[in-house]
Amino acid sequence: MANDLAAQFEPIIQGAAKAFDLDPNVLRGMAQTESGFDPDVISGKRASKAGAVGIMQFMPETAKRFGVDPTNPKQAIFASAQYLRENLDKFNGDYKKAVAGYNWGENRDAYNQQDWVKKLPLETRDYVKKVLTHAAQRAGSEEEKPAAAAPSASAR
Repeated sequence: MANDLAAQFEPIIQGAAKAFDLDPNVLRGMAQTESGFDPDVISGKRASKAGAVGIMQFMPETAKRFGVDPTNPKQAIFASAQYLRENLDKFNGDYKKAVAGYNWGENRDAYNQQDWVKKLPLETRDYVKKVLTHAAQRAGSEEEKPAAAAPSASAR
């Protein structure tokens, strides 16, 4: 069932990735990691322990910041794409930092340090690894190199 739902959201993911000049595999990896395309999570029937809801697991404050209903998948995916784009711009195209910022928050001093990955909470390190692994696997199945695996994505 999750694969059927993933396929259902594919045009939205592609559209959002195109609108914000993102690697769609990373955006899809985020959706997979955040909600697993579980209908109860997507609908908001089941929230995270922290209170995040929807396909992209928005916290209420973040949903308000982007002006979206997190249980509306299209709104949530486009807002997540916007948030990821903002993070990529902030971190000079670094998908690893951008994805970490999506999970842990983008305004942390740790990102300015050489050993910033070691400063991440374990949950965020695991999150980044899962997202980028999903992205790389999908890109590999499409026989293309994901932007997430590039040594340094170009600044936008």
